[in-house]
Amino acid sequence: MSYRKECDLVTKILGIRKMYLLILFLAFSMYGKNMFMTHGFNYSYSSYGSYGVEQTIFPIAWDVRSANNLILAWQDIYDVSTPNPVTAILAEAKESGFNAALLRSELTDKQFPLQPGDPGDEFFVMASTVRNIGLNLIVGGLKTALDEDAHNQKVLDYLTLYIPQTAGNYPGEVIGSFAFDEPDVKYLVDPDHSDDWLQFVSYWNNLLRQELSLPVLSYHAKYGTPNSFGYVDYYTDTTSVLNRMARFTDVVGMDMYPVKNSSRRKGLLSTDCYSSVFTVTTDMIQNDLVQIQATNSRDELIRVFPQGDSALVEVQNILWNGLEFYLETVWSFPIDFMPDFVDASDFRSGFAIQESPSYVNSAVVLWKSEQLLEEAVVIVSHEGGPVVSGFPDFPSSDTMKPSVIVVGQTDYWSDILQVNGIIGHGRLAILTVLQNETGESFIMLFTAGDNGSEELVSVFNDPVQIPINPTSAVWGTFWGTWYEQLDKGSTRTAHSGFILYDTQCNYITVNQTDREVWSIHPDGGTNFYSSLFETQELPDFVRISRVDSNSPSFFAGIDHLVGWYGNTETLVAQRSDIPGNAMRPADIVQVQGLPTQDVTGFDFVRNDIRYFDSFLFTVTGGDVYSSTSSIETGYSSGSVQVELNAYSYGDTVLTAARVQHTRDSYRSPVLPHEDGFYIPYSLLCFDRVDRWRFQWYPEAFQVAMDLGISQTERDNSMFAVVQSYGRHAFALPSYCASPDTMLYITTAPIVEGARGLVFYALDISMMSGNGGDDGLSRAPFILQNWGPSKDTANTDMVGIVHGAVARLTGNTGGTNYLDILVDSNWTVLSEELADNSLPSDTLLNFIALQNASGDSIVVITVNESTESAVFNSSLFFADIPFNYNISSSQGYLPVLQHSASDNTAELDFSGMPTLTASLVTMTTNNSSQEEAGWFLNTSTYSTGLSAVTFSVPINQEAQLSLFDLSGRKVTTLWSGTGLGSSVSFNITRGSMPVGLYFVTLSSAQLTLSGKCFLW
Repeated sequence: MSYRKECDLVTKILGIRKMYLLILFLAFSMYGKNMFMTHGFNYSYSSYGSYGVEQTIFPIAWDVRSANNLILAWQDIYDVSTPNPVTAILAEAKESGFNAALLRSELTDKQFPLQPGDPGDEFFVMASTVRNIGLNLIVGGLKTALDEDAHNQKVLDYLTLYIPQTAGNYPGEVIGSFAFDEPDVKYLVDPDHSDDWLQFVSYWNNLLRQELSLPVLSYHAKYGTPNSFGYVDYYTDTTSVLNRMARFTDVVGMDMYPVKNSSRRKGLLSTDCYSSVFTVTTDMIQNDLVQIQATNSRDELIRVFPQGDSALVEVQNILWNGLEFYLETVWSFPIDFMPDFVDASDFRSGFAIQESPSYVNSAVVLWKSEQLLEEAVVIVSHEGGPVVSGFPDFPSSDTMKPSVIVVGQTDYWSDILQVNGIIGHGRLAILTVLQNETGESFIMLFTAGDNGSEELVSVFNDPVQIPINPTSAVWGTFWGTWYEQLDKGSTRTAHSGFILYDTQCNYITVNQTDREVWSIHPDGGTNFYSSLFETQELPDFVRISRVDSNSPSFFAGIDHLVGWYGNTETLVAQRSDIPGNAMRPADIVQVQGLPTQDVTGFDFVRNDIRYFDSFLFTVTGGDVYSSTSSIETGYSSGSVQVELNAYSYGDTVLTAARVQHTRDSYRSPVLPHEDGFYIPYSLLCFDRVDRWRFQWYPEAFQVAMDLGISQTERDNSMFAVVQSYGRHAFALPSYCASPDTMLYITTAPIVEGARGLVFYALDISMMSGNGGDDGLSRAPFILQNWGPSKDTANTDMVGIVHGAVARLTGNTGGTNYLDILVDSNWTVLSEELADNSLPSDTLLNFIALQNASGDSIVVITVNESTESAVFNSSLFFADIPFNYNISSSQGYLPVLQHSASDNTAELDFSGMPTLTASLVTMTTNNSSQEEAGWFLNTSTYSTGLSAVTFSVPINQEAQLSLFDLSGRKVTTLWSGTGLGSSVSFNITRGSMPVGLYFVTLSSAQLTLSGKCFLW
C-alpha cells in the first residue's frame, strides 16, 4: 500500500472515529427520560444513643468552610465588635429549608483541647451555634494528605469525645462526618502513590465509620476529561478513579462546576495605542468612595502624547458598555518638556491610612535625564483625583539630575499605630537615584506628607552617596515572612523596601526600620551586595511576583524578585527572610513551549485567586504565550509549560493592571498591538452562559451514578456539591446566577439521583456582594469580593441559594419536594406510568412520585437543552383520573391537559426556557364533578389563585360562570362550543372581595359546580 493510501486510510478511520464519538455524545446528551432508575440510595444515619435505629433524611447543608474563622480573624485584627454574620446567615438558611451545616475548618489547623468545650475551642462554640439554630451537623477536620495521620487521629479522638458528650443537648443532631476533599484529583496528580491514596481513603473512611457510627462524606470531581471536540471523554468503569474511590466511601459528593459569565475570550480595547510615547497603568481616581476601604478602584491608563517639544499627559478610564471596551479621558495636563522616562505605582497601589487621614498611595513620575530633579513632574492622587506635585528642595537639589526613579510604598505596617482600618497599603514612597556633576551616584527618598497632603517630604536630610551606579530599581515586599501577627501597638517588622542594581548585578537595598527611619544595606551604604540572581549577568526582564496566602488578601503578602533569562529560557526568583539582607539563593524555573522567536514582553498576571501568579510572554510577530500553571508549580517541579494564547496579540506586556478587577490580588495583562490594547483575561459578563458546562453538569451526575455508585458494592448516597459562587474567581471565573439558574443547578442533580445537597462554600458566597435589596451586608466590606468581573451590581448569592432551597422545600408556599424523595409513603413512577413524549430528541429529564393514596403526584423536571430554539416536549402519565389538577408549582409552570378518551394526562412543557427547572404537584383532592364527557374541577393554590379545569363534549354549547355566596352571578368565565378536551386557566380575585365563590359549568342538559377561594 502506498504512503498516500495509508494516510488516506488513517484519515478516513480517524474521521469515522470522530463521527462515532460525536454520535455517541449526541445520543448520550440528547436523551431525555424518566430517571426513576437513579433513585433508591437514601441517606440515613443513627443518632448517638439510638442503638442503631436509622433515620432517613435528605440533607441540605451549607459548607461553612472558613466563613466563621474568616470573620473571627477580621474581628481580631480590626478590633471591631460586630455581630457574626455567619450566625444570621445560618438562621436564615434554617428558615429557608436547610437542615444541616458542614463544619470542618475549625478542626483543620487547631490545637485540640483536652476536652471539647474547653477555653479556646472554636469548633465547640460554632457547633453549638449551628445546633442551637436547629440545624444538624456534618463534622469534619481531617486533612486529605498522606502525611497527616497524626492530625487526623487528633480530629477523630476529639469527635469521639464530642459526639456522646453533646448528644441530646441541642435541637440539631450530628448526622455525618466529612473526611476527604477530592482525593481522586490527588490520586491522578500523584501516580507514584496511587495505591497509598486508595489505602488512605479506605482506612480513614472505615475508621471514622466504626468510631463515630456515622456515614462519611467525601468530595469527588474526576469523572472525565474535556477534549478538543468540545465535550467530555467520560471515564469508564475500568479507568474511573471515581469508581475506585467510591468503593471505599460511604457518601460520594460530586463537586461540579457549572458557571455563568465564564467566557474567557479576548478583551480588545480598540484604539491607536501607538499615538502615545509612554503608557503606564495605576490607580489615580477613586470613584467608589463608599467601598474605598474594601476595594481599590480600577486602574487607569496614563498616557503621554507628544506635543512638539512638549507633551500632554492624559488619565484615561477603561470602560465597558456590555459589548466592548472604550476609553474616556478624565484628566489631562500639559508639561513643557518631552520626558525620557516614566515610572508609576504598580498593581498594589490603592487606599492607604495614615493615622486619621486617608488617601490613594499612587503616583506617576515623568522626568528628563538632562534636567534637574526639581523639574520632574510628579502626579499623585489627592482627594479622589490626580493633581500635579513635585519634589521638595534639598541640599544640592539645584545641581543633581535623576538617573533612576521608582515609585513604591512605605511598609505595610508602619502607618497604623493602633490597628484600626485596612491593612495592606502604606504611604506613598518615591526613591530617586541622582548624579552630581562629577558622575557620582546618590539617593534621596521621599514619602507622602502628613495629613493627606499632596506634597512630598524628604526622608534623608542630605543625599546619601552609594557605591554603585544603578541602572534600575524595584520596590517590593522581598523580606520577612508573609504575615506576622503581633500584639496590637507593638513594633512591627518592616517587609518592604527598594533594591537598586547595576549592569554587573551589584546591588544595595533601602529598607524601613521604624516609622520614620530608613537604612541602607549593606553597611549603611558604604558597601554593596554582588551577584543578584546569583550571576553577574542581568536578566532580559526583571519583574515582581506577588505571593498571597489565605484569601481574601487583607494581609500584607510577600513578593519574589524574578528575572527572565532568554538565552536559557529560565525564570530565576529571589527573596530574603531577614529584612535588609541579601537576596537568598534563587529558585530556577525552566519555561517550556516557547517558540524560537525573540521574547518582546514578559510579566506576571493574576486572573484568579490561586495565591501565586501565572505569567505570559509576547514574542516577535505579536503572538502571546501564557503559562498553563502558576509560578508555584515551577518552584516545586522545576519547570512550567506555556501555550499559545490563540485569542490575543501583543508587541509587549504593560505592567499588570486592575483593568476590570478591583481587589489588589487580581490583575490582567495589557498588551499593546496595532489593533489596540488586548486584555487576554477579560471576563464576559451580563447574561452570557457557558452552555457547554451547563450541558455537561447533569451528565456528570449520570456518570457518577453509573460509575461511582451503581458499580460499587456499597450503597453510596450521592450528594450534589453545588458551587455557590457570585463575583469570585476561584478555580473558575465568576458567575452571577439568577434565581432560575440556581434552581436549575440545584434541581438537575436531584433528577439524576443525588440524595443530598451541599452548598459550597459559605465564605465565598457571603463575600460576593453587599447583601440583598435591604442593603444589609452579608460580610464586612473589606472581606467582600469585588472582582474579577466587569459587573459592579451586588450579587446576593446567599439570598439566591436560600431562595432556591425555599422553593424546593415548600418554604415559599407549596410542596416539600425534597422530603417526598425520602418519604416511604411516596413511590417513584416507572416509565410505564410516566414517560417523555419524544424521548429520542428531548433533553427533558424528570422524576415523578405518587403518594400511597394515589391522590397526589409530584414531578421534578429539568430542561437541559442549551439551544435558544423553541422548546417543544411533554410528559405523559397513564392511569390518571380525570380530576387531577395542578395544585402548586415552582419554577416553570407547564400546562396540564387530560385526554377525553382514556385515563391519560399530558404535562405540556412547550416554551420552557433552556437550563431551567419545573416543580409541579398534581392532586385530585379538589372540588370536581364529572358526567358523560362533561367535567369540572376547581382548586385553590397556596398563592391565592384558583385553578379551573373543565371539559365539554364536542359540539355541545355551554357556559362557565362565577357566583358569590349570595347566588349572584359575578362574571362569565367562558362561553362557547366544546371540543372534547380539557381546558385549564387561573382565576384571580381582582377587585372582588376575598371569600368563597362557586363555579358552574352549565348547558341546556346539566349543571356541574365546584367551589374556590379567592384571596
